[in-house]
Amino acid sequence: MPDTNQWKPREDAKERLSKLFFKRCHEIEERIVSRAKVEKETRVDNYDSGLGIEDIFREELSNLLPKRYSVRTGVLDDRYGKTAGECDVIIFNEQWFPVVHAGATEASRKFHFPIEGTYAVAEVKSSLDFKSLDDAMGKLVTCHRLHRPVTQSDRIVENRRVDGCPHSVLNPLYSAVVAIGLTPNIGFEDLINRFFAINKTLKRHEVVRALCVFGSGTVTWGLRNERTKRRVFESMTSEAV
Repeated sequence: MPDTNQWKPREDAKERLSKLFFKRCHEIEERIVSRAKVEKETRVDNYDSGLGIEDIFREELSNLLPKRYSVRTGVLDDRYGKTAGECDVIIFNEQWFPVVHAGATEASRKFHFPIEGTYAVAEVKSSLDFKSLDDAMGKLVTCHRLHRPVTQSDRIVENRRVDGCPHSVLNPLYSAVVAIGLTPNIGFEDLINRFFAINKTLKRHEVVRALCVFGSGTVTWGLRNERTKRRVFESMTSEAV
């Protein structure tokens, strides 16, 4: 008879999943930068975001996320008819929510999505400077200011709840400014300072959650709980409504 006690997973067989996933994210970042470079070389104005670069980012992000997260572009609306206009990246829950209005083709930017079904929204820039940062944050703050009903922490699916604390918010909207690079003579630290300075003027649920510049770094907005002194960071892992 075999010694079944020896049938154990090998600790050194593979790298830890976290390290493997980090490597995959790094490979995707390099691929986005490489594809964006080719796209920029074919355009006259290198300081616009460029629809091609947005397409590249959405495609690569879609490859990274679980299939339940639909990565789209289009217009965000709320139930009262207000809109944030066209957004570069919308991560949407197509299992629970239909689009409000379909575009002429699948590639159209004129799809209208309800803010209730949106997990996250991002603005993509090829080169980031103070003006493009302000423009991107203005768009994202407008998204946060749409009427988005709160999903309380005791909701487990769209039509089922369990007993729990009714005061915690389960579905904070995640938002990010993503740039392939920096405009010449613009420092990342200066953009970080402007990013936080703008966020300090906003209410908690209006702040833009993250600023990411490939090759430079990522900063995330957080807050300190005055009662526990623990740091709290907004997370994209929460469910939408």
